[in-house]
Amino acid sequence: MRSYKPEELFTKDGKLIPELRALAPEGTRRMSANPVTNGGVLHQPLSMPDFKKYAFPLKKGGAEMAPSMNIFAAFLRDIIKQNMETFRLFGPDETQSNKLDTVYEVSGKQWVAEYLDYDKDGGNLSTAGRVIEMLSEHACEGQSINNFLHSVILIFLKVG
Repeated sequence: MRSYKPEELFTKDGKLIPELRALAPEGTRRMSANPVTNGGVLHQPLSMPDFKKYAFPLKKGGAEMAPSMNIFAAFLRDIIKQNMETFRLFGPDETQSNKLDTVYEVSGKQWVAEYLDYDKDGGNLSTAGRVIEMLSEHACEGQSINNFLHSVILIFLKVG
């Protein structure tokens, strides 16, 4: 730890030296106080499609199989379409392999890097995309992924 030279970074009482403290943003420039990153300040209700429109016409319970993820993808597509400035779809994995690729009908994946030769087929990349793929499960761990995994296991047990 001495290699970090704490004596150059902190005062004798353990406080950050003034030169470094001056680098920290103040007021609404702080991430926690920025109205764009603080979810409660600029909150706007989403324009939601009627979920009943996505119902599967079930003829007999327990006797039919339906593509639940495809139906859910259409619902997500329409949420994105109705909220192009206020909604993003985040995923810890590939959107297409999770059968949510219907969302690409209205928006591509957020992409701010350069395009390479193998991106020319499209790859659903867009500089204004509303779909964010992290492709890193460890970054998305926690309650949300646990709930998702729990639901997948329950579906497997019921169907499998």
